[in-house]
Amino acid sequence: MRKYILSLIILGCFCSCSHRSSFNEKICSMYIGKELVYFPDSDLVNRQLANQSRYKLLHTMDITCTSCIYEILDNESFIHALTDRHISFEIVGYSSYKDSIFNTVLLQYPFYFDFYRKFRTRNKILDDNVVRTFLLDGKKVLFAGDMKDNMFKEQIIQYVKTENIH
Repeated sequence: MRKYILSLIILGCFCSCSHRSSFNEKICSMYIGKELVYFPDSDLVNRQLANQSRYKLLHTMDITCTSCIYEILDNESFIHALTDRHISFEIVGYSSYKDSIFNTVLLQYPFYFDFYRKFRTRNKILDDNVVRTFLLDGKKVLFAGDMKDNMFKEQIIQYVKTENIH
């Protein structure tokens, strides 16, 4: 009888927990609908690569992080699927080291230098790997998440197709 009651309690907890939003979803949802503040004191490298679309996929990253560079390379097909629809992919790169040498992969895209993390600070972006990428309509955040998350990428692709963004 005790095993039966204990099983019901565990099952009840399991079912109720599975319907709650995940911790990551809660963090990401904090940014949806908000406007991001672009910082005027940063330099945009490769401005000619940015298109004039109101839609942008903005990715923040540590420019000295090798795995972060690989994340860009691993997501090139996703990035190109969006840029083919005239959604600009732009990087906001920061580093703790002023004399940072960064990978030339970053120069394939419009790139903002943000050595003092002003962008993340002004927009109150948490220092974690949960929120690093934003789909923007102008400055308004439509989606927030991380390109390592396949569900996040699928949601963006679905939104772009549904809204027929070109």
